[in-house]
Amino acid sequence: VWNYENGKSFDAKLIAWSFGDVGGIVTEYELFDTAGIFIKENSPFKQTFTLSMTNESYNYVPSELAEDHMSYEVSTCRFEKGSGSAFRDEQIRLLNECKAAQ
Repeated sequence: VWNYENGKSFDAKLIAWSFGDVGGIVTEYELFDTAGIFIKENSPFKQTFTLSMTNESYNYVPSELAEDHMSYEVSTCRFEKGSGSAFRDEQIRLLNECKAAQ
């Protein structure tokens, strides 16, 4: 559950998968490139894919840098400040769970 800036909450789907040395994450929101790079650099897999904007949900998950500069994506997103880091960290946790389950 992630919080809107106005205090309402909603469920956000995060999916992780793996096959051998390949892993991936899927989210229905648009991640910033810095989040994708972080996920790939910290993934336990040799190769990692990040898929975003899936399942008909189009909203930004801004990075901390974007939040600091109050970019367009920050002013129009549904998420409270810091959600980008929380999304990113949760996706790394899910990839590690996939790796441990192999």
